[in-house]
This record gives sequence, C-alpha cells and structure tokens, in this order.
Amino acid sequence: MSSNRPQLALSKQNIIRNVSLQPKIQTRGAAAWKVITNIKELNRMLKKRKGGTFRRRLLLVFCIYMIANFLFNVMFFFLSIGYLKTLQDIPSNFSIWVKFNIREGLIKEEINKNERAANKEYLKALKNVANDNKVDSFDEDSPYFTILPFSKLDQYAEKKDYHYISGYVDLLFRYALTKIDDDVETSYYLNQALLIVERYSTPQIEIGDYNLKNNVYRTLAQILQNSDDFNASSRESCTQVEGLLKSSLELIGTNEGIRFQDNEIGILPDQFTIESENLLSSLLDLSWFYTDTKTDINKSLSILLSILRSLKYESSQLRIKQEREGSLSNDKRLKRLRFELIPLIKSNIGEILWFKGSREEAVSWCREAAYESMLVSKDNYDAAKISKNSFKILARMYSKMGHEESKKLCLDKLREIEIPIVGLADGRRQTLRDVVLRYYFGTFGKILFP
Repeated sequence: MSSNRPQLALSKQNIIRNVSLQPKIQTRGAAAWKVITNIKELNRMLKKRKGGTFRRRLLLVFCIYMIANFLFNVMFFFLSIGYLKTLQDIPSNFSIWVKFNIREGLIKEEINKNERAANKEYLKALKNVANDNKVDSFDEDSPYFTILPFSKLDQYAEKKDYHYISGYVDLLFRYALTKIDDDVETSYYLNQALLIVERYSTPQIEIGDYNLKNNVYRTLAQILQNSDDFNASSRESCTQVEGLLKSSLELIGTNEGIRFQDNEIGILPDQFTIESENLLSSLLDLSWFYTDTKTDINKSLSILLSILRSLKYESSQLRIKQEREGSLSNDKRLKRLRFELIPLIKSNIGEILWFKGSREEAVSWCREAAYESMLVSKDNYDAAKISKNSFKILARMYSKMGHEESKKLCLDKLREIEIPIVGLADGRRQTLRDVVLRYYFGTFGKILFP
C-alpha cells in the first residue's frame, strides 16, 4: 500500500542532479546601452512624475555643471603646464616623476613662496634623476642624493643632448638656492653645478638658465661676504666678491643686450629702462658691496645715480603714455617707481653723501625719500618699510647735527607709520589657479572663471 503513495521528496542525489550549477545571466539588448535612448527614457519618466519638470531642469543644470567643470579642469591642466614652462624649461626626456617633482617645486617656490617645501620636491627630483641614470637607488627618507658624474653627463653630451644637461644644472641651482640656513651646503652644490656649466658651455651652447646663474653668482658673493673668513681690508677677499657680482651683471648684459656706459660695469647708459628685476638687484648688490666695505664709495654713488636716472626716465615715459592713451594699465608700475624704488635709491644716495661729508645734501635726499614713500605707507608694505628706515636715518643725521627738534619730529613720524602686515600676507596667499588665470586672462580671469 505504501508503494502506491506518490514520492513527496527527492533524494539528495536527485536534488543535486536537477539543480543547474550555472548562474543565470541577464542579457541587455543593444538599445539599453544607447545613451540618447536612455536620456529620453529618463526624461519621459521624470515628466510622468509629479514635479518632473523641475527635476528634469535640475538634472540638466547638474549635467551642464559637471561637463563644464570637467572641461575647465582639462583646460586648466594644460594652461598650468604652459605657465610653469615659462618659469622653468623642463627637458622632455626627464622621467614623468622628475617632471612632477620639479613642477611641484616650482609651485611651492614661485607661487606659494615656501622655499622649504620646494627644496623637498627638488630633492625628490634629484633622487629620481640619479635613479633613472642608475647612479643611485631612490630612497625617499634619505636627506642626500648623488650628483650625476661627468662620465654619465658625457654620454648626453656625445648625443648632443645639452638640453638635458642644462635642465639638470637648473635643478641643482634651484635645490641649492632653496636650501635655507645652510650656507656650506648651498655653496657646495652651487659650485658643483657651476663646474658642470664650465665643462659643457661653449659660445654656441649655453648651459643653465642665465637668470638662475645670475642669482647663483649673487648668492655666492653674499655667502662669502657673510662668512667668518671674509676680511673687508683684505684685497683678495674683496676682489673675489666683486668678481662674482660683476659676473652676475656681465651675464645679464650679454643676454639682454645691455651695454654699460663707457664699458664701466654697473653704470647704465642714458635714457635706459630697467626692465629686469635681476638687473636692478645685481646693481644694488654691487653698490652696497662698495659701500659696506668702503672699497669704492664713488663707484657706489655713480651706480646709484645711474639707477635713479633710469627709474626717473621710465617713470616720465609711462606718465606720458598714460596721458596720451588715457589708460591705467601701467598704474601699478608707476606707483612702484614713485613710492618704492625711487625713494629707496634716494635714501641710499643720502647715506653715501653723508659719509662723504655732504651733510645738507644727504639730509635733503633722505627727507625726500621718507616723505615720498610715506604717502602710501598705510597700504603698501614696501613703501612703509622704506619710509620708516628713511626717517630713522634722518633722525640719526639730525641728532649728529644737533637739531633736536627735527630729530624729535622724525621719531614721531617713525612711530606713526605702521607696517601693513596684511599686504605681505596677501602677497603670500597666491594659488596656482589665481596666478594662471591672471597670466592668461588678466584681471578678467576671476570674472570668467569665478
């Protein structure tokens, strides 16, 4: 009787046999992957729902925003690469990591004004270069790197790849120049880089960026002058520093086509415009060296007077252009000339005249410098510093001349001037985005891309 009953349960083996072990795969038709079709379907679904029109518009705005943001980031990437190339030409055959480290270093050094952070990036780049050339393995934690030997650099010279050698020298320069509070190491690496320059440079081939080399010569001169071994009364010490400072000026003169008056290095020709900050810095360094060491006071005065003549000429030309065109495009430069650079030079001229014994003239020059820079001292960091320093010098002069009331007036003015720290802070808060947009689009950059 039991044999006629229906089988209600399958055996374990039958269960396994009847259950398929292959997973079921859901296939989608080709139409499901058509973007336009999907968008139309989504649009139809949103229309049917309550408030669908608003949702559709909101989605459309969101999509437009995402696409625009993507396109802007792509554009900004290429614009950033182009801008950084104006700061430093990077050889194309540097590895991708070397290029990345150098660009990061440039951003931190030139834009963020953070030399310590930049130095770390340049160190990574130098380690990667050594690793790429199989000179040393990359060790991220090590504070040292191996300089490429001449035997390795000769291989690039044999292939006429002087661009690689020049880029490597520039990297060494930047690493050394951002090395803070270590004059010994800075001097060592700068001199090592100059040895490479000397070995591979020819009249037709320039190794290393001349602006960087100008900075290198001035830095080495400053390190020598500040060292314990420097003796202002020693002709040998002074000649060595003077030679470096003159080399920095000769370098600029050769590359920028400047012919110094009567072939006297440091004396600018008449009706000359100083367009290079490196030129102005080099001239001032040489003048201050002659003044500080008292090796050639008259030469220092001649340099300063030629600088002042050039700055006044540029200022007059810009004012004429401004009046003729009715444009304020040069207003920033005009203000810098009138309230910063010209007062700075006048103050230095006054000090030299005082040293030479021309007291009344010295007071006149320093007084002009103090009051001219004071006009914008509330909003201008550099002008405030120049004005305070000029009043301080003036007070000391009046004190030695016995003019106590004039001295008191200068000290009162000195106390009145407050240096606007906010101006300095704003100059340091730059971002790559702001700088790139300003470089390519001017003042409209932030308006076009808020």
